[in-house]
Amino acid sequence: MFNGKFFEDKAVEFLRFKKFKIIERNWHSRWGEIDIIAFDNNYMVFCEVKGHKYNAMVTGVEAVTAAKRSKIMTTAGCYISGKIEKDYRFDVIDIAYGKNYLEILHIKNAFDVDNV
Repeated sequence: MFNGKFFEDKAVEFLRFKKFKIIERNWHSRWGEIDIIAFDNNYMVFCEVKGHKYNAMVTGVEAVTAAKRSKIMTTAGCYISGKIEKDYRFDVIDIAYGKNYLEILHIKNAFDVDNV
């Protein structure tokens, strides 16, 4: 029914509404992919988007495992390598859906190098 692109499109709409400036979508390196790269004021934000049924046993946030967080951080390091240093953070956008139902939960600074 829904796919990753649907959830990422909804996340981009949400972030734009919140005045984020979208820089990249589905940015790849040999280590992985970052769903959305955006600016939130002075922060470069690397967003992981997860969608799930509203009554799922595992939330989108819980689905971002330590291995996935490590891949995202390594890939983000590739992205910022050689660029002007900026503050950055890792956010998760958790989208729950049901029949006629869509809820977006944005977790800012969801993880960092200390909680991989």
